[in-house]
Amino acid sequence: MMQSEGTTCSSFIDVTLLRGLEPVMSMEEQAMVTAMMVSGDPNELAKASKILYDLTVLLKEGVYAVNQRTDAHQSHLKDSFRSGFQPRPRPGFNNREERVAKAKYDNDLQDKARAATLPLPVRMPRFEVIDSFDPEHNQQQQQAQAPPRKLLGIVRLPGPRAVRPSLCFVDWKTDGSLSAAFTKLTVKDDRRKICKNPDLLKDSTGAPVLVEHEFHPSPGFDEIVHCAARGYETPVCLDEPRVLISRTLNDAAKLALQRGDVITHVNGQEFIGNAQDLNLLLQGLHADSGTTKFEIIVNAEPCIAQALKYRALASGAELSAI
Repeated sequence: MMQSEGTTCSSFIDVTLLRGLEPVMSMEEQAMVTAMMVSGDPNELAKASKILYDLTVLLKEGVYAVNQRTDAHQSHLKDSFRSGFQPRPRPGFNNREERVAKAKYDNDLQDKARAATLPLPVRMPRFEVIDSFDPEHNQQQQQAQAPPRKLLGIVRLPGPRAVRPSLCFVDWKTDGSLSAAFTKLTVKDDRRKICKNPDLLKDSTGAPVLVEHEFHPSPGFDEIVHCAARGYETPVCLDEPRVLISRTLNDAAKLALQRGDVITHVNGQEFIGNAQDLNLLLQGLHADSGTTKFEIIVNAEPCIAQALKYRALASGAELSAI
């Protein structure tokens, strides 16, 4: 069996981490992705989100089962797992409909049992691809072949149109404890509602924003953090800066990226720094003629990685082999 580099595959599978994609994955793939998600390593968490993204793309292309994959599909997935793997045959049924129905029934039972007591953290990792952009410059695009407009008897020629950056960012800091995984972050920019708030910040474009943080304790979360040495206060990383998404525009607004998501990886590299550092990184990548897309991973944070690991431990999973 070929395994992902840095991750030891076990038989433990948590379908609540697979975003409903388990019918299009082999049992081995489910176990390997689960191992990445509960490894406690944010980079393994980022790798898992990329694999789930690739599987979603296959699903949109009409690939509904492992045996429907082409050689190109298999090769691409092996690259995502870094070293590839040999698919294990799924349990046989008379037809595909019965296999899917049985898998869905089993997964629904497991989902209900786990979700009732062990909820997921308030943020989950996600991989998205957007067009590259310069965060420091409002590009001017000429309106191509637009006819002149006549207003009050005056002919007005079409002028350049300002295109704002697809993503705007704001700095934020946490205390580096496990509680950050259970703290909801909300970014607001309605000036009429936030103008008198003393905690206003400025995002990467200079616009005023307000970051609200709300801790969400629950019996399920309490059971998860009971596995940690110091509960919610267990340190999981240094008190390092975080960069949140404050606004989504253009093509980014159509994706699953949300205000309050934490930027953790850009184009295959882990990002640690402030909003200015991120602007400089994106600006440099955009200036490279070979870079037309940004691969953005959000919420693959140390606190989320550790929370998922403790969640697996609280469910009774044996993680010694992960």
